[in-house]
Amino acid sequence: MGSIASPQEADEKIDVRQIRITQSQQQTAVLGELRAADRLLWSWADRAQDAVRCDFEVTFQDGYVYRGRYEFSRRSRSRPSLSKFLRATFDRLQQKTHDNCLGAELVAPWPGDLARYAIDSF
Repeated sequence: MGSIASPQEADEKIDVRQIRITQSQQQTAVLGELRAADRLLWSWADRAQDAVRCDFEVTFQDGYVYRGRYEFSRRSRSRPSLSKFLRATFDRLQQKTHDNCLGAELVAPWPGDLARYAIDSF
């Protein structure tokens, strides 16, 4: 017989296990938290001449994997942020069905409520 999750368990966010970021098929970094990924992107932006294109794969503690591409420019008014990009993408996905989202690949089965994932913007 299944168990019922307590209200506290239902409210707990699912953390990131691993983030793999590849810049223009030249540099690859494997990180354990979004804050570190954002810092890495800031350093890449500081050294870039033009736009930066990054392919990424985020694996969460429950096994859900999300892949996508993030592009940013050094000339942008705001710093690049994978965490903000993911939050905006997950919010968009939550509003639509996952079949209508372009530029994203869902590796694991659709996880349902994307608000369960711990994606804090820094």
